Formats: sequence, structure tokens, C-alpha cells
Amino acid sequence: LMVGIVAGAQQANVGQWPRVRVNVSILDQNEAPAVGVKADALEVRDGKTVVRDAVLRPVGNAPESVCLLVDMSGSTYDARNEISAELREFVRKLPAADEVCLVDFSASVYVDAPLTTDRGMVEQGLSYLKASGGSAMLDAIYSTAKMMRREAHNDRRVIVLVSDGGENASKNSADEVRRELHQPEAPVVYSLVNQSDADTDFRAR
Repeated sequence: LMVGIVAGAQQANVGQWPRVRVNVSILDQNEAPAVGVKADALEVRDGKTVVRDAVLRPVGNAPESVCLLVDMSGSTYDARNEISAELREFVRKLPAADEVCLVDFSASVYVDAPLTTDRGMVEQGLSYLKASGGSAMLDAIYSTAKMMRREAHNDRRVIVLVSDGGENASKNSADEVRRELHQPEAPVVYSLVNQSDADTDFRAR
């Protein structure tokens, strides 16, 4: 790869093995999306072996499956209205072809809107969010990732986690969550996290 550029594998589809389709993100030295990188500047390797027949294509504007995963534990109580308003604006700006779901968690995990292109259903779910109780963040990531692997219709799958980073109520371990996120066709997790004083050894990125 070019100096200062990193390619991070995010999603793999092995349904046509031994041909494997992998989604990657190209980042610069500041871990921001790299701009202007062309396919002929990149090289694909399997270990130390160059993969000569690899085909690199930009993803373009293909539809995505996006799940909003929202922390509604008691520690987010003062910010709940701001969270709902920001997410409502985020949903309205997504391309119409994207399917969206809404999941919130406190000590338990709740699906407020299943994967849908109906923005009204998602916005209605946002109006019901209430903050209370503990935080089962690991359980929420684990169950949402499993749901998306099972139900998402698009190859590109993303979880947007909105949380203060607290974790005190999950049954799933951090290792179980990592294994789930490395399954074929698992979603990528992007986090908007303001870390609290709660202790957890897992941070989705």
C-alpha cells in the first residue's frame, strides 16, 4: 500500500468460495477516509503472496443497511431529547434506498423499528425513546449484529452506536461480541461514544 494509507477489511462474503468479496475502507495516516486513491495504486496480498486476479471496485452509491443503536440507560437521561433530535436529522439525510432500523438499550435491548425504508416508522420509534436503568451495551451490539446478518437485504451493513460508553448489565462478553462482528456478512460498527466512568474493556470502532 502507499505510505500512510491503511486498508481495513470490514465485511466479507464467502458465499461463492473460493471467490471472496471483501468490503474495505481506505484510511489516511489520521484514520480519516482517504481521498483520490485509485485502484492501480493498491495491492492485495494473502499473507505475503500477491493476489494477481483480485478486482478492486469502488462501492459507489450502493444502498446500505443501517441500524441506529442508541444507549438509553439512566446516564443518558439529560441528553435524551438532543439524541433523538440529532438522530432524526441523521435519518432524514440518508439516501432513500437505504434501509434503516432503530434499536435502543438500557439493561435490556429493544427493537423500536425493524429494517425498513419507511422513515416515518423510524422517526416514530425515536419519539418513544426513554432513558432509565443500567447499560447492556455488549448485549445490544451482539444481538443487533446477529439480527442484521439474518435480516439485512444490502451487502453494506452498518451499526451506528450512540452511547456514553457505559457497560454494567450485559450477559455477553467482549470476546463473544468480537467473534460475532467477525462473522461473514457482519455489520461494521461506527461509534459515537462519550466515555463515562463505567468500566468496560470493549470499544466498538
